[in-house]
Amino acid sequence: MVESRTPDAVVVLPGIMGSELVDASNDVVWGMKPKVLFRQLLSGDVLKRLSLPPGAPDDGVRPSRLIAFPGYLPLLDGVEPYTALVKALRQVTLHPDAVLEFPYDWRRSVAHNAALLERDAMAHLTAWRERARSFPGDEEPKLSLVCHSMGGLVARHFTEVLGHRDVTRRVVTLGTPFAGSVKAVRLLAHGDVLPLGLLAGAVRDAARTFPGVYDLLPSFPCLHGSSPELEHLSGDALVDLGADRDLVDEAAARHRTVISDAQAAGAGICSIRPMVGVSQPTLASVRLDHGEAIFDERLQGDERRGGDSTVGRDHAYASLSTPAYLPQKHGKLASMKEAITSVTSILTEVELGVYQGEGRGMRLPDAATARRPFEVEVEPGEPGHSGLSTVRLLDAESGRQVDEQTTTRREGRWRATFTAPDPGIYRVTSDGGGFSPTEEQLIVLPRS
Repeated sequence: MVESRTPDAVVVLPGIMGSELVDASNDVVWGMKPKVLFRQLLSGDVLKRLSLPPGAPDDGVRPSRLIAFPGYLPLLDGVEPYTALVKALRQVTLHPDAVLEFPYDWRRSVAHNAALLERDAMAHLTAWRERARSFPGDEEPKLSLVCHSMGGLVARHFTEVLGHRDVTRRVVTLGTPFAGSVKAVRLLAHGDVLPLGLLAGAVRDAARTFPGVYDLLPSFPCLHGSSPELEHLSGDALVDLGADRDLVDEAAARHRTVISDAQAAGAGICSIRPMVGVSQPTLASVRLDHGEAIFDERLQGDERRGGDSTVGRDHAYASLSTPAYLPQKHGKLASMKEAITSVTSILTEVELGVYQGEGRGMRLPDAATARRPFEVEVEPGEPGHSGLSTVRLLDAESGRQVDEQTTTRREGRWRATFTAPDPGIYRVTSDGGGFSPTEEQLIVLPRS
């Protein structure tokens, strides 16, 4: 049990989809229970309400709290509530009030949300410093920012562009795409990225209006072009795939500003402690075929570097930072017990050694159909290890187990076959070989 406590004011920044959004009438636009979300996804209601008009004016939608239920969007990923993380952080601060939850409108740019973080975090730090005087100790409180996914980009804009590195002791990130994610291209593009037909098309059309999604585009070479070496994905190529030119250019400018300001800081850059998801099949590259995007988990040849299923392992940490690794899916990273223990240990400076365990990856279809079999593939985390695993199919809302299978080796791969009885959003889990179970959400569509 950790006995030491941090004197800092702690701010929790969720990832994309991790904040509940409500409209002017306080009706939930995003963050509803899975059964309600499923119905609204099929009808298109939730996507119509989330779409931003050109220029992204104020549409009356605002963040209200961190999500209380699992969230899921096709072509992107699922995200789990941050309840366990927030609870653990409140146990290692001098008082639970030292922890601030920072919900934000994840549709909007990291710069927009960093400005709001500046307002809220600085007010929180001022109030906490005043209150902390009643506790023993001489260390002046600073900010410790605990961030999942996109939240880490918001935090980095806050520290490096807005200049608050001096009052920030550290930024802890879980699965933050510092160099972007190929899955963001998949979300914006057309072609073979629409396995769910009209539903995926509606998700794509809504995502194309979100400045925040453009902030997730890859800044690393990922395009198979005319030369043997991978190339950067140009703005022109993204526009040809259907992306908005202004949003592409604005996101690229924001990224250049962050990199420039971080480089100018040199050794004075704010400390970043990244946790990187590994062992999961992760999109790594794209090639264009007559204007359509075709995605691959391989870089060049048959090289698969993996990641957390959304962010590649080489792109989830910033320069001058030393990553720690966890074999887990992107949406689950901030709620798994190993990650939470690592975060609290970093904040209290009780360092952990290397966690021992094999770890396993898991591959699911983009979607399944009710009463039709689908396969789950489990990959060994390390060469020479087994993919033998117990895999479970759970109702995402109630947690009720629908089915349980043990993988068998077929055609050189470890697989389990399931049939979901009804349409809805499910959770698939695979025991983690020493780690928490690998988990991912799956949408099951009605049988046509």
